[in-house]
Amino acid sequence: MNTIVASGNKIFAGGFFTMVRGIGRNRIACIDSASGMPALWNPNADHAVYSLILYQGKLLAAGLFTTIAGQSRNRLAGLDTAIASCTAFDPDANNAVRAMHLSGDTLFIGGDFTTVSGMDYYRLAQISLVTDTLSPWNPGTDNTVTCVYKAGNRNFAGGLFDFAGSIYHPCLAGISSQITTGWTGSGTVNDAITLYPNPSEGTFFLYGPIGAEMMEVYNAAGIQVLSLAHPLRLQQIDLSAFPPGIYLVRIVTKEKVLTAKAILR
Repeated sequence: MNTIVASGNKIFAGGFFTMVRGIGRNRIACIDSASGMPALWNPNADHAVYSLILYQGKLLAAGLFTTIAGQSRNRLAGLDTAIASCTAFDPDANNAVRAMHLSGDTLFIGGDFTTVSGMDYYRLAQISLVTDTLSPWNPGTDNTVTCVYKAGNRNFAGGLFDFAGSIYHPCLAGISSQITTGWTGSGTVNDAITLYPNPSEGTFFLYGPIGAEMMEVYNAAGIQVLSLAHPLRLQQIDLSAFPPGIYLVRIVTKEKVLTAKAILR
């Protein structure tokens, strides 16, 4: 069992289960709170359900499923609580949605996904439930988000990530909900790269844009000491073979050149 929500004498539950009180119910069920018996309501998800939220009499479900209530719904779905049919809500995430939080008419989601509705959203997104459209808010993280919460104008995320919104925030981050702070819709970093730890005794981790074409490192004399084509989003840089000093890390993308100063002790 991963999640439960209640509405009157009904308890909606989601998880990995395939039976409730000996009756077949695949990963999502409605249970009578008095008797503990499952209701006839039976959407039958084909994979795990991680989170459930009630919104205006409908049930929002998130998980790893791709089919629910007999309809194709990729990891997010809206369900009618009376007849177990899908609503029109269909954001279409390309990987697991592990967490949801509702604030007014805005749904805040986190998980393993990297696209929602065919657009690049790296493990965090906001969806308007009035228009069923994505918010431009798009900070992104470099690894799984397992929990989300909104308080005031801050969105909080927890998970397995090191970076959120291009800033080093291992496992827990609070991000302004008013602006886009990291990734844009094209999946690139706006105008910054990050190095950590900095200063370092020799090994740095570079957090930069997706799809970078080249990484170069120069010493204080302007001599190139390292180069790497197509660096990773989170790239390790080993300068332990070089003398202490200040080094310039240069990242080349199709759109721009980004630089950061590395201090080697």
